[in-house]
Parts: sequence; structure tokens; C-alpha cells
Amino acid sequence: MKAYVLMEKGFEYDDNYYNPVEGGTPKKIYFNLDEAKQEAKKLDLQRFKNESIRHYAYDIDDVIQDYDMLNELNDRLLEKYGKPVFPHRWMSLEEYQLHPQANDEEAEEYSKLVDFSFFEVQSVEVDRTSFRDHQIDTVLEG
Repeated sequence: MKAYVLMEKGFEYDDNYYNPVEGGTPKKIYFNLDEAKQEAKKLDLQRFKNESIRHYAYDIDDVIQDYDMLNELNDRLLEKYGKPVFPHRWMSLEEYQLHPQANDEEAEEYSKLVDFSFFEVQSVEVDRTSFRDHQIDTVLEG
């Protein structure tokens, strides 16, 4: 039986940027691929509002599809929502970061302009036999 693991990608800081590393942190398992992909996308969009993708690439060209459209979107969001207020004074809206107040449609537009993600879905095989045996043992012990 196939299952789908929602993984938070792993990154390692090298005094300049966060570089991707092999593996990551499993967050949740799904038995429906579409549900897993939807959750990964939702979590990515939330993370885009809190972090600049600039911190994850030596060359920003590696993660941006269209500068002009991204700058136009960011200008439009700043005009619509104004400069965001952050809980700490050292925080600020960074270049290439999605505005924290962006709605779902605007966040979707942003995600199409960047080639980057914090989350991914990996397919795995699930051994239902061992799970079934475990469930039977739990019932019999209980």
C-alpha cells in the first residue's frame, strides 16, 4: 500500500545561506496524494510569508522565475496592505518575501513566480501486515 509522507526539507546554514541537505523531517503521513500535496503547498505559502527565499540561494536567479512580475506583485501588495507590522523591531519585510497579509490568491500568484519549496511529498510503501498484527496485539492486551 502506498502512503505519502509530508516532509519539511532539511537545510544547513553556512554563515551565508541555508543550503539544502539530503533528507528532512517527516511531519505527517497521508494515504491520499492530493491531500498531501495540498498540505505541502499550504505550509509553503505560510512559510513564504515569514521568510525570504533569498536566504536559501547563493544566486537568487536559481529560485526566481520572473523578477519583473515578482517586483510588481510585491509593490501591489505593499500598496494594498501597507508596510507590515512585526512583533519585534528587528524584523522587517525582506526582498523576495511574500507580504504576511497576502490572501490565498496572492500567495498562489507568488508561488508561481518562485521555484522553491520548504516542504515536499515523498511516496513510501506501507506494510499493512505488521500494522494489523500490532493492532490485534493491542486489542488482545487491552
